[in-house]
Amino acid sequence: MNGFTLKIIALVTMFIDHIAAAFPHIFHPDFRLIGRLSFPIFAFLIAEGFRRTRDPKKFVIRLAIFALISEVPFDWTFPRGLEPWHVNPFYNTNIFVTLTLAGIGIYLYKKMQPEWGWVALMPGTAAALIANVLGSDFAAPGVILIMAMYLIPNKKYIIPVMIGFCVLQFGGFYSGVLRFVSAYSFYTAMSFYGDQIWHGILMTLATLLAVLFMLSYNGKRGPGWKWFFYAAYPAHLLVLGVLVSLGVFV
Repeated sequence: MNGFTLKIIALVTMFIDHIAAAFPHIFHPDFRLIGRLSFPIFAFLIAEGFRRTRDPKKFVIRLAIFALISEVPFDWTFPRGLEPWHVNPFYNTNIFVTLTLAGIGIYLYKKMQPEWGWVALMPGTAAALIANVLGSDFAAPGVILIMAMYLIPNKKYIIPVMIGFCVLQFGGFYSGVLRFVSAYSFYTAMSFYGDQIWHGILMTLATLLAVLFMLSYNGKRGPGWKWFFYAAYPAHLLVLGVLVSLGVFV
């Protein structure tokens, strides 16, 4: 499976996820399980892109430009309690912000190695913290996943890396399990934490399925279409954002 095919799979599953998230009154929350495949595949491809690019600085700049372009459509699609048409670039920011921050961490790591040793990881750590402050999509776990996939390119480590990502991303699920086993009774635990536990299990399993697609990657890029994949993100959010803000399908 080449890079083009992986991008198509990630793009389609992302579309499904965003449609379900934008119209939760129409789609059941479990419908979003399909979308759990998307980000890990994109993270894998971004890491691969940084290993192959001849100009990592331009790569980061492209990501940053599309982060800016995507923010308004993203805020329209997922207002998070904000007034319709209101834009806040410092509150629940789009996935390109996460990709840009990870890209900056990777770029500075490449510049600082080998002279700085492990200290070269500090910019990436700062980038992860900034992602949390900005509330970017997947936040710190997303930045860490991209950097881990860049730093650990061997496919045999994909599964432990993805397990680590799931632990970080679905921390609520794991804390729910701890509360479950320490609860006074089975009935009380299931009453308060049962839905959280099972939802977390499903989200984790759906996310880990992305490993199968990564392991099938043959190292070939396939057809280009670079700008199509960049533009598809803000374009589909613009359509969804307008529909959400106008109250269509309500």
